[in-house]
Amino acid sequence: ISFQAAWQCLPSNRARASLIEPLERLIAKPFHSQFLKARQYSQINAVQSILRLLVHLRPMPLVDPFLLQAQGVNYNGNIEALSLLESQYAALKTNGYDADSPSRDLIRAIRQCYE
Repeated sequence: ISFQAAWQCLPSNRARASLIEPLERLIAKPFHSQFLKARQYSQINAVQSILRLLVHLRPMPLVDPFLLQAQGVNYNGNIEALSLLESQYAALKTNGYDADSPSRDLIRAIRQCYE
């Protein structure tokens, strides 16, 4: 909850955007996998926790769709990843997009979550 409050209190979307790359690097760290071996899948892991946090941020950050999809699969966070991807797609549709926008990659990542 404190991260959500801090996110909302940032002075601009530019400030929020500057945090997306570090968040992506944190999600992509390979050391998360060592905890999967030590825990049962019924427990929430670090990647799931981060993805759940991102789902609740407003405005929602636009995180790399393939990173979300891959980490969702690898860390049992498909529901959270799919929620983020679908929200990104809805935002793109609402705000309009063209054929050269990242929407194709986003749609591909969403499809892969359903496979």
